[in-house]
Amino acid sequence: MRSDALADNAPLIHAEYPRNICQEVHNEVGNVEKGFAEAYLVRTDTFANKKSDGACLEPQGYPGQFDINGNLTLWTSTQVSHYVQRTVAIVLQMPIDKVRVIAPYVGGGFGVKASAGSHEIIACMLSQNTHCPVRLVLDREEVFMHNRARHQFYHEMKMGVDKYGKILAHKHLSVLDGGAYSSFGIATIYYNGSLLHAPYAIAI
Repeated sequence: MRSDALADNAPLIHAEYPRNICQEVHNEVGNVEKGFAEAYLVRTDTFANKKSDGACLEPQGYPGQFDINGNLTLWTSTQVSHYVQRTVAIVLQMPIDKVRVIAPYVGGGFGVKASAGSHEIIACMLSQNTHCPVRLVLDREEVFMHNRARHQFYHEMKMGVDKYGKILAHKHLSVLDGGAYSSFGIATIYYNGSLLHAPYAIAI
């Protein structure tokens, strides 16, 4: 596990924050230590999954247009239009009711289209400054170069099972590499823990 950025004396990416951890989540269910004590087999493993991206079917395009009354309409391939609306309004310093976001049918998302991207904001800023409709369309290479993608995770799992393989106790430490700007990492690390046991029957 990469621990250099988590050390107490690690250089800070953003000086206004006291540490490089943007979110910390703790979940606990049942008596874990009792489960390990009663387990027939206890095993600890470490895993790391690579940063990954989804190859969405449609090209990502962002047409933006201001009307004569200063209202903005943005068409974007997004999973969460109101997140994009809020972010664009904040960046462009506009009232949120003057920003309309239209999400057409999305060919794929996989989490990477759950927040506003820089290209959406750029299209809107160009339209605002030129007083003309602006459309940006990314080719496949640009999508992979500039989109956020899924974060890399590091896992340490300790598992205790009975003679029949039933899980009696499970302890999981997970660290998400959010980079300098974690975006939806704040929510992703929560789901990583809260949905961890979903496919398994675990004694609680």
